[in-house]
Amino acid sequence: MGKKVVKGLGGMSSCMLNAQLVHTALVDYAQDNDGKLPEADNWQQDVESYYMVAYEDQLADLQGEDMPDFFEGMFQPAEPGRALTCSFGDIETGFAFNSDYA
Repeated sequence: MGKKVVKGLGGMSSCMLNAQLVHTALVDYAQDNDGKLPEADNWQQDVESYYMVAYEDQLADLQGEDMPDFFEGMFQPAEPGRALTCSFGDIETGFAFNSDYA
């Protein structure tokens, strides 16, 4: 039963991981751009190089973890260059950037 519950949380775990990677990429972008965030129209393209660094760091951390087999595939960060999404069972959603923050 515990494995079934944990597996059901896999999509949410990956979503939270992706949100953290997006946050890291946006903060790093702002640090290199006088505290300014990217324009809302192209934000994913503008932070892609920063996301790549955060993604590679996260993969290295995950590879160093010794997790039980039933965790296999649960923590999957979104690959750079692809649309950033979250899925919960049959429901899939994405990330948006509020233009008021740009």
